Amino acid sequence: MSSGGGGGQQFRYTQTPSKVLHLRNLPWECAEEELVELCKPFGRIVNTKSGVGANHNQAFVEFTDVNQAISMVSYFASSSEPAQIRGKTVYIQYSNRQEIINNK
Repeated sequence: MSSGGGGGQQFRYTQTPSKVLHLRNLPWECAEEELVELCKPFGRIVNTKSGVGANHNQAFVEFTDVNQAISMVSYFASSSEPAQIRGKTVYIQYSNRQEIINNK
């Protein structure tokens, strides 16, 4: 996997909308509460899965319906302020998952 050049877009528009969002570039040991705080203005969160990815800096957030996820992606796509947790820019995209399954 290539890391690519800097200055990448915050969103990928080529994906099909999903009620599950994939968040990247999270701060170290990002708590579930911080994810919920960022996402809850856009709808009801039914599940999260954090600490995923090689550096444990990615997470999935599942809304009750796809329109809530679209609302969040659209808001940050048109906002002059990026999504942030603890001052760190968080990159948001639709997941290819339609639901989060937590395998414990």
